[in-house]
Amino acid sequence: MKQSFFRSIADLRFAIGILLVIACLSIIGTVIEQDQSIETYKLNYPVTSPVLGFLSWDIIIKLGFDHVYKTWWFISFIVIFGASLLTCTFFTTSTVFKNCSSMSIFSNYSTISSIKNFKKHFTFKFESTFIYDKR
Repeated sequence: MKQSFFRSIADLRFAIGILLVIACLSIIGTVIEQDQSIETYKLNYPVTSPVLGFLSWDIIIKLGFDHVYKTWWFISFIVIFGASLLTCTFFTTSTVFKNCSSMSIFSNYSTISSIKNFKKHFTFKFESTFIYDKR
């Protein structure tokens, strides 16, 4: 149960869904003026003629659209997205480390010392020459 919960959070589709929700909320926070007085919202979003047929100042205040980036639900989506990225990274790197530990690449000292002395045996030269041919 616990493992499947973490696997579902680490799912790429889940992370993309949360990212889309964050993007939509950020669009709302960009379109609606943030941290203004109630009179500003009453003037720009009247109850008698709501914007888009449903968006009036009282709905903006109730849902917290007047300060989207400071609301508990926006911060929660950011934290859930961060947790999704962390669990995805953990599961991916743990699989890679399991696969690497089963290989015997660094099983003896000569392999490790040859990697350390790699720079002594090879030199890399990066030169750029430009030849212009006027034929």
